[in-house]
Amino acid sequence: MSAWADSIVKDIDSVRICDDIKAIEAEIQKVLAAQEAALEAMIKKLEAYLPILSLPSPDPVSILKWLKKLVVGTVEPYIDAFESAMERMEEIAADVEEITAALTKKISEIEACASSISLNDILPTSDMLSAAKSQLSSAQSGISDIKTSIAADESESTTS
Repeated sequence: MSAWADSIVKDIDSVRICDDIKAIEAEIQKVLAAQEAALEAMIKKLEAYLPILSLPSPDPVSILKWLKKLVVGTVEPYIDAFESAMERMEEIAADVEEITAALTKKISEIEACASSISLNDILPTSDMLSAAKSQLSSAQSGISDIKTSIAADESESTTS
């Protein structure tokens, strides 16, 4: 569990009134919304580069090498950043599960809260995570293909 989730769970465990639980839930919503917005921004940036991951049939070797360097050099930093964002989102999803368990327990202890808080609102959007993972996988495949092609071309040019 991350330090953030650990802190939230400790806050939840110390709660004695329903309003405090609502305040914690609002904080969780704010953090998750910021994380989702950051990931969506990265996805948008990455989407702009996905079309150039497919290279046309190469004719002159120098143009092919230039295109490959352009694609790898331009897109790979975004792929790395996207991977980092996905890892963070997966960590947050795990944290949310821990926090949800703590909230569920505390809400059951404070009966007045049971009807006024919906835990479904704090769960990360699984469709958004799935879409991001799919796009990341596609981008990683494109980068891998290009790197393999570069390595093959460099091998051919050293033997020629």
